[in-house]
Amino acid sequence: MRFADISIRYKVALLIVMITFVIFAAVSLGFTYFDVKNFREQLASEVRVAADVTAANSGAAIKSRDKDAAEETLKTLSALRFVLRAGMYDKDGGLFAEYLRPGIDGLPKSLSNIPGTHVDSSSLGVASPISVGQDDLGVIYLEASTHQLYQRVLLRIRLVGLLLAIALPLSLILGFRLQRVITDPILELAEATRQISKNQQFSIRTKRIGNDEIGRLVDEFNNMLEQIDSRDEKLQRHRDELEQVVLERTRALRKSNDELRKAKERAEEASEIKSEFVANISHELRTPLNGILGMSTLALETEHSEEMNEYLKTIDNSSRALLDIINDVLDFSKIEAGRLEINRAAINLREFLENTVKPFSFTAALKKLSFKLELASDVPEVVEVDGVRLRQVITNLIGNAIKFTAEGEVKIEVLSEAGDDEEVQLKFVISDTGIGIPAERQEAIFEAFSQADGSVTRRFGGTGLGLAISLRLLDLMNGTIDVESVPGEGSKFTCIVPVTVLKSSENMGLQTESRSIGLLNGDSKKAVSRMELQHPADGLRILVAEDNLINQRVAVRLLQK
Repeated sequence: MRFADISIRYKVALLIVMITFVIFAAVSLGFTYFDVKNFREQLASEVRVAADVTAANSGAAIKSRDKDAAEETLKTLSALRFVLRAGMYDKDGGLFAEYLRPGIDGLPKSLSNIPGTHVDSSSLGVASPISVGQDDLGVIYLEASTHQLYQRVLLRIRLVGLLLAIALPLSLILGFRLQRVITDPILELAEATRQISKNQQFSIRTKRIGNDEIGRLVDEFNNMLEQIDSRDEKLQRHRDELEQVVLERTRALRKSNDELRKAKERAEEASEIKSEFVANISHELRTPLNGILGMSTLALETEHSEEMNEYLKTIDNSSRALLDIINDVLDFSKIEAGRLEINRAAINLREFLENTVKPFSFTAALKKLSFKLELASDVPEVVEVDGVRLRQVITNLIGNAIKFTAEGEVKIEVLSEAGDDEEVQLKFVISDTGIGIPAERQEAIFEAFSQADGSVTRRFGGTGLGLAISLRLLDLMNGTIDVESVPGEGSKFTCIVPVTVLKSSENMGLQTESRSIGLLNGDSKKAVSRMELQHPADGLRILVAEDNLINQRVAVRLLQK
């Protein structure tokens, strides 16, 4: 049973006994300690005096090398019962004479083996020099027994134990008698509270015994019962009123919840309408922009003045920039609306990467940048992944790397991390030597419409959606993206994408890259040149499906060229 669970009357009695024991034991041990200490000091003093006297009487014997006289001098110590053994050492440290009480082992032959003045569990040793005039002739070593000291300690302990054996029962009896003065009123009060809790009878009152704190506690308890009894009546009245108030409040709360739910549904509907509007308007904007890009491309291929060529290039570049912005907004709106799906298909990874990075080699060459693509030897040949979305992520990161790098290099590394025979983690590392990103902005760049700082937008352009879209696309593909960057030294973006490894590219329906005559990427010449015909024949007929009149004319004109 725990001490906290014992009745209070036993707690008080036990506390009295414990206090008595602690005080008595502390006082007894204190007296014992000081008595033993004084006795030991007295013994040490007597032994030192005996050693000093013996040393004074041994000067002539050791000076004349009279061993018999020296031993006679040491035998005088037999009158001291506490002396166990004594030795006289000459100035060279050798044992000259000794006295041993019967049954005691002899002393060491060399003074260097003597511990000197010491006290241990069985003996007390004292060393005293022997001198005549200014000459040091040797040392007297005297060792006394401490048996009497420890006998005295044992006697004290027995005496303390005997006194405790007498005092504790007496304090226990006294404690049980005295505790009633304190515990009886408390126990009566506890019984009253138990009855009240069990039977809910607030008419019970306890009797006051004295005018101390317990008596005042009884008065306050009785006063509390009277107040509770009085408040019960008021409480019953208020309970009836409260039920009515709660009923009315519940009705109001339900009405408020209905209004909040409707407001939430309207907000969600408005958000969905907004997302759908953004997606629709982006589609509507891309159609005329494709026409502008196509016509500007065709116009650039005709003969015209240098000034007109500059105008057309400006129109072409501006249209491409606007189309990039619209594409970002469209993709972001799809992601926000939850309408973007991941479609996995088989691709030849090396061909896919070479075709993805090829358009950027020309841009990098114009800026005189070193542009590298490196694939590790263990990268699988054929994998299953959403190639369209993966290309979008890689294109975003390479485009940013080239855009924000004025000199140096842009490097793309592809590695294969640990996996099994079918599933691996492809690691794409895109590094550059560009302007870098401050540490405090490295998390913010993945937020929508955010860049490293405002000056970047003014200097390099862009919506700030590219990295936000890349992050969300990688989330949809169960991938991750991280950035390491030092301002002024460059940045390194690392993407990890899980893919399924396919054994062979045969009969697996490898994903073919759809190219719409360059209207979406603005590179009509390259797009046309990529349309490979394995068996060209005369009178080839091509079906073009396009509902926009301008784009129809652009497509026909490109095919004619």
